[in-house]
Amino acid sequence: MPKGEDRFYNGGLRTYAMFLLYRLMSKTVLGRLMVSDHCKNGIEEMIYIDQKFDEWRRQHRGSPMPTWDGIRRHLPENKADISV
Repeated sequence: MPKGEDRFYNGGLRTYAMFLLYRLMSKTVLGRLMVSDHCKNGIEEMIYIDQKFDEWRRQHRGSPMPTWDGIRRHLPENKADISV
């Protein structure tokens, strides 16, 4: 958790506003559209996250993840192979 994030969700108006946003995103067609649109346009971000996670896994080899490894075998190698 980023430093200070726990204070952000300490109750009050901000907490309620975030609850409404998360509720909107998880329970409505508009929320699904927002999330899917972000995923389609966030390809570089997702590749970056995947690369960083892979680096972390190489540094911490004690945790076998056969399901993750199986899924990763089906992912394209680079951004040029992804069609949107």
